[in-house]
Parts: sequence; C-alpha cells; structure tokens
Amino acid sequence: MKIFLGVSEIKYAVWLFVLFYQAAAFSQQSSQWGELTHRFLADSPAWAAAQAKYNAEKEEAKKALTHFIPSVELQLGMQDKEYSALFGGYSSLFPSTTYSAAFTAKQTLFAGGRIWKGYELKQVSAEYEKHNLKVSKNNLVSGFLRKVFAYLSARDTLQVLQASAKTQRQYVEVTTKKQKRGAALDFELSQAQADEVSYESRLIEAKRGLESALRNLNSELPSATSAELDLLKWPKVHQRPPETLAVWLTRATQNQPDYLAARTQLEMAELNESMTMGEHWPSVQVSASLGYESGQTDTLFDESSQTKTVTVGLQVPLFSGLSSLNDRRASGERVFAAKKAVEQSRRTLDVNLQDAYDAVVRSQSVLDKAKEAARLSTLAYDQAFASFQTGRVRSQ
Repeated sequence: MKIFLGVSEIKYAVWLFVLFYQAAAFSQQSSQWGELTHRFLADSPAWAAAQAKYNAEKEEAKKALTHFIPSVELQLGMQDKEYSALFGGYSSLFPSTTYSAAFTAKQTLFAGGRIWKGYELKQVSAEYEKHNLKVSKNNLVSGFLRKVFAYLSARDTLQVLQASAKTQRQYVEVTTKKQKRGAALDFELSQAQADEVSYESRLIEAKRGLESALRNLNSELPSATSAELDLLKWPKVHQRPPETLAVWLTRATQNQPDYLAARTQLEMAELNESMTMGEHWPSVQVSASLGYESGQTDTLFDESSQTKTVTVGLQVPLFSGLSSLNDRRASGERVFAAKKAVEQSRRTLDVNLQDAYDAVVRSQSVLDKAKEAARLSTLAYDQAFASFQTGRVRSQ
C-alpha cells in the first residue's frame, strides 16, 4: 500500500514543478482541464482586476497618439477694459467691452524629444502590463491547479486505502478459516484483525483530508463539485524533460513574463530619463485661430469683425536652480537600479530553472521506479494470496 501511496505523492510533486513555469499553457492540455480553468478565471476577482489594469494601460497608450494631433478649441469671451485718464479724449476711440468667438488650434512641434519619447513610454508601459497580466494568469492558474492536484492526490490516497482495507478484510476472512482448520496460529489471526482495525482511523483521516482539499478548492471555484472532479484524470506528462537545461534557459529568457517585465522596466527607466532631460530643452509651439471680435454683440459675426491669427512660440529654459543636474543624477540612478533588477531577475531565473529541471528529472526517475516496484509488488501479492487461499502456503 505504501508503494501505491508513494506513486500518487510523486505524481503530485512532479506536477507542482511543471506548474511553476507552465501553468497557463498546461491548463489547455485537454477540454476538461481547459474548461475547469476557464471557469476559475471567469469567476476570479483577481483576474478581472488584472485585466482591467491592462486594459486601462492600453487606453493610455492610445491616448499618447493624440499628442501628434493638433488640439482644437472653441473660445467664447467677453473682455471689459478700463483706460487711464492719460488717454484723455482718445479713450472713446477704443471700445471698453469686447466680445469674441473663435476656433483655436494648437500643436507642439518640438519639446526636447518629449513628444515621441512620451509615446514610446506609453507603448512600453502597455507592454509591461501585458507581461504582468501573464504573470498574474500564471500565478492564479498555478495556485488553482495546485489545489486541484491536492484534491486528486487526496482522492487517490483514499481509493488506495479503501482497496487495501478491502484486501485486509479478505485476508482476515481467509486467516479465520485457516485458523479454524489449524492451518494458522492464533497470533496470526490477531495480527490480521489488528491490521484491519488500523485502517479505520486511516480511512477517517483520508476522508477528512479529501473534504479539506475540496473546501480549499471551493475557495477558488465555488461551483466545483466532487462529482465532476472525480471524473478528472491525472494529465499526461513527459517521461522526462525533452530538452536540455540550456534550451530551457533560452526559452525562459524569451518567454518568462517575470524576466521580461524586469527588462521592460529598464526600457521605461531609460525613456523616463530622456523625457526628464527633455524638459530642459527649448520647445516650439504653433497656434492658429479663426473667429470674430467686436465691441457690439449685434456686429460680432459681421465680415468686418473676422480675425485670423497665427502664432509661433519659442520657450527656452534659462535657469532652474540646477534642477537639471539633480534630474540627470536621479534618472541615472533609476536606470542603474533597473539594470541591476534585470541582472538579479536573470540570476533568480537561472537558479529556479536549475532547481525545477533537477527536481523534474529526479522525481520522474523516482516515479518510474515506484511504478515498477508497485507492479512487481502487486504481482507478488496476487500470487502469494492465491497460493494462500488454496492452502499451498503453510504457516510456520
């Protein structure tokens, strides 16, 4: 029995390591697993929040495009002026109240690279949230499937115990008959009966463990029932990792979302550095307006009141209290920190992959040997039990 329980536990351990990097992809292996995972994600508040955050960042990226398009405004105004007595009688030549209505368009032509860099930053930010979304999905699905696997392991453990208890009852019945015929000693019957009784407490604990596993699973997916879960089978797993560790590392640096998110953060830090320094460069803005201006409302929209203006403005920062020096140093430190974060992320990735690879290889080897031991043990037990029933094995 211990051998059978060991097989179940090893299968559980193997899949925990597989889930660490392949949870989201694994969930699509079969329609049953895919449907179960889809229901979990559809019901998960954490997944809904992660998607909303990513969608918000995508909208921000779209908004960045508007900086390349002139802004248009409708401006309506009334201006009341008071002239100094210095103008004397000439003040009557100027209207004290002016009414205006005009469409105004504005566009920044140059801002020290901040317009284009700002657009790039929003695109990279959206990419960063995309990686975070994958991280969230992988973590959520991994946590959910761990609980499913815990349930399957508890289920298989209970089934093995029930089968073993049934076999033990048969053994007690046969031993009782042998004892009555004098073919078995009293202590052999007592030992068999004691072993049978010991299964009762173990079965109670196994059932309690199965109920606990189901409650834990229902905390993630309340609609999951034991009836549908009992139809699940352990998914197929490669006999051993099909590729070398070097291939795993190469693929991880290209696809592992945690590492990609760290690299994207470095890009964001570099773009922020460029934008910060761009604030200390000259900027050029052009504006144009078309409308009407008059001292009387009844003549506001006359052809003679029409106005047109085009303005080109140049803004040159001259002195900012040495803030540019501080900005340059602060941005440089942020870029340095992001580079070190990428380096640390790569080291962590290498170590985790090495551990996972070794664990999968080692656990798969143990699993193969345990399966073979279970097969030979079952064969030996069946042969011995058959011989015992026919009386060909005598008690010593």
